[in-house]
Amino acid sequence: MNDPRFRNPISNAELERRWAKVRELMREAKVDALVIQGANNFAGLGGYFRWFTGIPPLGTYPQSLIFPASGPMTLVQHGDFGAAGDLDPVNGPHYGVGRRLMTPMFPAVRYCADYDADLIAGEIEKAGYKTLALPGEQMMYHGFAARLKSRLAGVSYGDITEGLDLIKAV
Repeated sequence: MNDPRFRNPISNAELERRWAKVRELMREAKVDALVIQGANNFAGLGGYFRWFTGIPPLGTYPQSLIFPASGPMTLVQHGDFGAAGDLDPVNGPHYGVGRRLMTPMFPAVRYCADYDADLIAGEIEKAGYKTLALPGEQMMYHGFAARLKSRLAGVSYGDITEGLDLIKAV
């Protein structure tokens, strides 16, 4: 992440080191993908979301992420209904992100609670992931996590949060 607009950016080499360690943990735990949500800069410095992406989750608009056991990430952000695009994960606007989807996300508006979860669930179904982990689930908006789990009733869930925290604590 060499964007001069970011203060104290996380280097691409550091992001790659982190991702490699997490993917080792995922293989050991037999987890196909992680789903991470960031908003409100929870847990200081952006929590899991910023640790994985280098993107600070400022404001109340949630940002959600699929981190697969291999390949680029998928990012869901606030924006126009149906806006989507494939990104260059190396030279694109967000290092490591290969797909970005957008939808209106207003946590205070009930009927918006499902929008981002539905996009994430659709991508997980399309990829055929069978086992997920939700690190930092306690920091996700309830509407998001509840909808995601109801949409993905046939998916099993593992918990790698403790192992992930040990990697983060270096």
